[in-house]
Amino acid sequence: MLAQVADLAEYLGVDEFAVADSDRAASLLAYATGEIKRETRQHIEAVTGDQVEISGSWDQKIRLPQRPVNDVSAVSIIDEAGTAEVLTVNVDYRWRRNGQLIRLTAFPAQRINTRPTGRHWGGDHASVQVIYDHGYATAPSDLVGLTVAVAARAFDNPTAVVQESFGTYSVTNARNAGIRLTDADRRSLRRWLRRT
Repeated sequence: MLAQVADLAEYLGVDEFAVADSDRAASLLAYATGEIKRETRQHIEAVTGDQVEISGSWDQKIRLPQRPVNDVSAVSIIDEAGTAEVLTVNVDYRWRRNGQLIRLTAFPAQRINTRPTGRHWGGDHASVQVIYDHGYATAPSDLVGLTVAVAARAFDNPTAVVQESFGTYSVTNARNAGIRLTDADRRSLRRWLRRT
């Protein structure tokens, strides 16, 4: 989870939850975390040894799906015939925390028949297999805050009442009760979105 029950209690101004409320708070934080991960298409929390296969490219740079990248332990280019070219870090490629993998060029790339002759990622019909570590050991504070705010809305107003009247009593509920991201939440998550 991106936030803890104690974070939600502090946000709501509660010293400590009763057992039933603590369980409910943990569930709401888990759901809020899931919504944020779904919206950003990022795992966010630290993962080691994640294996991905991405499409090859004629470009010198490709991007890994999850950020931040903490380490890249293996990279191979698989050609159309299934032959693997195992690459060496700082010789054949380098990586950046923002998710970029960059092929290192020993000579200037030239174009012959619109295909580069320099270093690239195997071309359109290749795939690139990568084993890497990514994510945060401790969630960034803005994501913790958003997770808590989303969970708090559902904790305080589980049926999503948006309007109440007294004369001939009337209640209006939001379409989606429970955990949901607002447009403002989505705007604040834009910088965290997966860039592929």
